[in-house]
Amino acid sequence: MITKSNLRNVLKALGFSQSDSSFTKHFEKHNCGIRVDCSGETNTPFYPTDHCCVLRLLTVQAAPIEEQRIALQKIETYEAAITTAKSVLSACADKKKMILEK
Repeated sequence: MITKSNLRNVLKALGFSQSDSSFTKHFEKHNCGIRVDCSGETNTPFYPTDHCCVLRLLTVQAAPIEEQRIALQKIETYEAAITTAKSVLSACADKKKMILEK
């Protein structure tokens, strides 16, 4: 699995060349290249050419795993309540239909 901690080694293993915090690789067959910017600076200007692109790696703060588990449990509880409510509404519609048919 590729993680933030092993990404640089993965890029090197894939044949990317490193220059400071950037990794580049040119693809002769397609006359294009990829640059991966690991600096985390989103305001650094980059002007791609017709045959080049840049990937910027940003750090995203994720909630601690325990918070994620709690949120997931709440979502599952809400989904179960929604399913129950849908079945109640469906039963009410069936009862209404039976009454109207009488």
